[in-house]
Amino acid sequence: MRLASAALLLLLLPFTLQAKDADKRFATYGLGSAKCSSYNASRNTEKFGDYRHFIHGYLSAFNLIVPNNYDILEQHSMAEAIDWLDRFCNGYPGENLSNALAYLTEYYYELRVETQAR
Repeated sequence: MRLASAALLLLLLPFTLQAKDADKRFATYGLGSAKCSSYNASRNTEKFGDYRHFIHGYLSAFNLIVPNNYDILEQHSMAEAIDWLDRFCNGYPGENLSNALAYLTEYYYELRVETQAR
């Protein structure tokens, strides 16, 4: 139920960071609004399971709503995506998790497009 709720909320989130309002803001809910510092603090605790579910839901919703995209992770594993988020959140502890995931999906999408263009 929690994963389904997260996926439903994610359907309402923008595909890219460009879909924000004029002041480059957007509403985010639940664990998506948690700061990267909270994500970092949860990394070796039982609470990290909640973050993992949110991440899975976000990436699943991304796959559902982005045209011509079957799997944003494609050649990457979930462990690699989590490692990417760990590095990002260590560098930007004040950023929220939804923005961190938006940056991840933009990065992976651009990599895929560049790889296909070769």
